Amino acid sequence: MPQLTKRRKAVVATILSVGATFFFLLCAEAFLKLFFPVPRPSTIGHVSAPNAILYGWGYHPGEVVWLYDPDSGDRIECRMNNHGWKDRDHDLENRSSAFRILILGDSVTFGAIVPTDQTYGYLLEKKMRSAGFNAEVISLGYGGWSTDQELEALLNEGVRYRPNLVLNQFCNNDIEENLRGPEEKTLIKPFFYTLDERGDLRRNVNPSFTYHEQDPLWGRNFFRELLYRSEIYKRIRMARSVNGFPLKIDHSPSYKITPQALGRMSAEIAPDRFSAFREGLKSIVGRETDRSSLEAVIKESHLESQSEDILRMCENRWFQDIWSIDAYRGTPPDPGSIGWRLYFRLIERLRDVAAMNGAPFVIFSETDLGSYEWSRFWMRVAPEEQARKNYLAQAKLIEGFTLQHGIGFVPQVRKYTRARNDPHANPAGNQAMADDIFDYLISSRRIELEKFKSPGTQDH
Repeated sequence: MPQLTKRRKAVVATILSVGATFFFLLCAEAFLKLFFPVPRPSTIGHVSAPNAILYGWGYHPGEVVWLYDPDSGDRIECRMNNHGWKDRDHDLENRSSAFRILILGDSVTFGAIVPTDQTYGYLLEKKMRSAGFNAEVISLGYGGWSTDQELEALLNEGVRYRPNLVLNQFCNNDIEENLRGPEEKTLIKPFFYTLDERGDLRRNVNPSFTYHEQDPLWGRNFFRELLYRSEIYKRIRMARSVNGFPLKIDHSPSYKITPQALGRMSAEIAPDRFSAFREGLKSIVGRETDRSSLEAVIKESHLESQSEDILRMCENRWFQDIWSIDAYRGTPPDPGSIGWRLYFRLIERLRDVAAMNGAPFVIFSETDLGSYEWSRFWMRVAPEEQARKNYLAQAKLIEGFTLQHGIGFVPQVRKYTRARNDPHANPAGNQAMADDIFDYLISSRRIELEKFKSPGTQDH
C-alpha cells in the first residue's frame, strides 16, 4: 500500500510538472505574440492583412518583414508604413504642398530584394529633393501584382492622395497575370477583369476569393501550420537556422538536372554533342547533384569549353523552372492577343481615372536591356539578335501605344542591372530607374515642376 501511494504521488507530481510547463509555455507564447512577434519573410504579403480584402494579399500597417539579398545572403529588415506598403509613412492630406508622384507597380516597385531606402521610388524622391524640388513619391505595390490590382489601388487609395502625376510600372509578366481568373489556385484576387463582346473592360467578382481574418490553416497541414506560427518555435528555427530566418543564408549553388535545364542545354549545345551528354546525365537526372559529378560528365562529353554555361543552367535556383522553348526563341508581342488587348484597356482606364483627378498618366517599363542581359546570362533567351529584338519589343509596343493615347512614357536610357541570382533590379539598377524617371520629369514636365522648385536652386 505505501508503494502504491508513492506511485500515485509520482504520477500526480508528473502531471503537475507537465501542466506547469504547458502553462508556462502558453504564457510565454502569448507574451511573445503580443509584444515581440517575429517578422515573417515574404515578398508577397498575407491573405489576412487589411489590404488583402481589396487586392487579395498584402501587409499589416507597421508590420516588420524580412527579405534576403539573393547574392550576399544578408537579411534585410523592412517595416511597412502606416497603410501597409513598403514605403515611408504618407498622410492622405498633402500638408507640405509637395508635387506628388504616385507609383503603381508590382515586386519591382515593392523592391523585392532591396531595403526600402534603395527602391527606385525612394531614390527618385531623394533625387528630386536634392535638385531643389518639393516632391513626394508615394509607392503602392506588392509582389505578384498585375495591372488590374494597380488599377484597383488607384481607385481605392491612390486618388485620395490627390497626386500631381501617376506613374505605372510595367513588367513583362503583367500580360499573363492580368488573365488570372476564378480557376487560379494561388494568388487569388477578389476580382478579375475581362473584355466583353465589344472589347470594353468589365470588372467581375471572383467567386474563388475568400477573405481570412487569420491566415488559413489548410487541411492536413493544420497542426504543422499551427506549429510554424508559434513564436517559440520560430525562435527555435531561427537558432537552428532550419527553415528559419537567420541573419545570413547561404546562396552557394546546388545543382539539379530538371527537364527545363535539359531543354536549355539542348538549345545551347550542338545536337551531335548533346545526345552523348544527355546519356551521361541519366544517372543524375531529376535529383540534386554536386558540381564534381556534373563536371565529370561535362569532361566525358568533351564540353569543357561550355562548362561554365552548363553549370549555370543546372544551378538549382527558384526561377530556373519558369522557362519554355517558346520564350527562349522569342516571339514578338501580338497586340491582337487577348492578353495585350486586356492590358491596353486597363491602361486606358488607369489613364482616365488619373485624368479625372487632374493627374497626367505615365508608363515606365522595367523590361530593358539589363533584363535581357540577365536572361541571356542564365541562357533563358537565344543568343541571336532577333531574339534580343523580340525580347525588347514589348517596351516598344507600349511606347507606340502611349504616343497614340495621350499617355507619357519614360525612355529607357540606362541599363537596369539585376542581382546575379534574382531577376529583380539590385540597388544600382534601382538607382538607374530613378535617374531615368527623373530625367523624363525634368525634360517633359518642367513647367509643372517649376512651381514646386525652391527659389535660388540651380537648374538641372
